[in-house]
Amino acid sequence: MRSNKKRNLSVKKGLITLMVVTVFSLTIMAAGWRIIQFFSTPLWAANQTDNYVEVMVKKGDTLWSLAGAHGPAGIDRRQVIYAIRVINSLDSVQLNPGKIVRIPVCLAEYTFEQQWE
Repeated sequence: MRSNKKRNLSVKKGLITLMVVTVFSLTIMAAGWRIIQFFSTPLWAANQTDNYVEVMVKKGDTLWSLAGAHGPAGIDRRQVIYAIRVINSLDSVQLNPGKIVRIPVCLAEYTFEQQWE
């Protein structure tokens, strides 16, 4: 009789351990999935509309720094800066803090050669 109680207790402990390990594993997997989503989605994706993102200019920001931080990867920054100036109708390279600037995420419409036409 005593051995039956020990076996039942052992089975219950095993089931509880299995449930705890399962819940823990599922929690780790869910957290891992969220981390993967966080790092695979650009931080500015929530503000993205069509082919550009909107960024608020902060003190010290320049067209060069914004083009590098938010522009498309692998594209010459000068092309991105030109596109930023065209999209935002900027006559100057001066940026004022607080201004919202649209930065292209795709440069299919803008080419560097257009600047010289």
